[in-house]
Amino acid sequence: NWDYTDGLTDWGGWVDTAIPDQVAPVVQEGVAVMKVGLTNNSPWHYQHNQNNLQALPNVAYVFHFKSWASAEAPAVVDFEDTFGNNFNRYGASTDPSAVGGRSEWLYTLTTEAQWFTFNVTFDQIVVSTDQKVHWMLSLSNTTIYLDSVLLVTKEEFDLLGTVGSRPLVNSINKVYPNPVGNGNALFVELSKIDTKVAIYNAVGQKLMEKVATGNLVKFNVKSLRQGIYFVKLSDGSVQKFVR
Repeated sequence: NWDYTDGLTDWGGWVDTAIPDQVAPVVQEGVAVMKVGLTNNSPWHYQHNQNNLQALPNVAYVFHFKSWASAEAPAVVDFEDTFGNNFNRYGASTDPSAVGGRSEWLYTLTTEAQWFTFNVTFDQIVVSTDQKVHWMLSLSNTTIYLDSVLLVTKEEFDLLGTVGSRPLVNSINKVYPNPVGNGNALFVELSKIDTKVAIYNAVGQKLMEKVATGNLVKFNVKSLRQGIYFVKLSDGSVQKFVR
């Protein structure tokens, strides 16, 4: 759940309660709020993570999220395996902030909300790998805010366009039901009318298109296979849904 709209469902972690003032994450208006504390340059005393990810091996991915803090603060995030696999950073990255060229990044937060974008290819997934994205944040006495966590293939990310300079959702109010599930109807609720609404697959092929005459468009998605798709408007607004 990339924007915490259902709270901390699927998210876990660990907070070292021996450190004064550290508070486990809470969700406020779809944003994870984490009060952290400084611990002798050891970031792992405050952890926020989600495991059992389903990324494919040897595919280029983009890891993208928005974050800020109550004061300037360093932070660490990685994709790491389990204790049994020596906490291996099972992805490779050529980003300058990647530690040792692996799937661990050091970055700095400010009081202004920023988009962070990291590139990763999971080249060391083994049968026993438990894929996990893992924030370690106890490098400052501050409150850290996290929102809009996204991990998609590079092809999917390129379809979204310049996400960092505009919202993923602009003129699209809602796409539902999402996931579509066993039904065949998909509804797109718009904040504008008389615009083209199209459905694309994950490699950028246009599959369906309609012109909205009101602010609600209905698609019959019976022909779509299970997978990830995108609703895209003529103004560039994009929202993902799952069949």
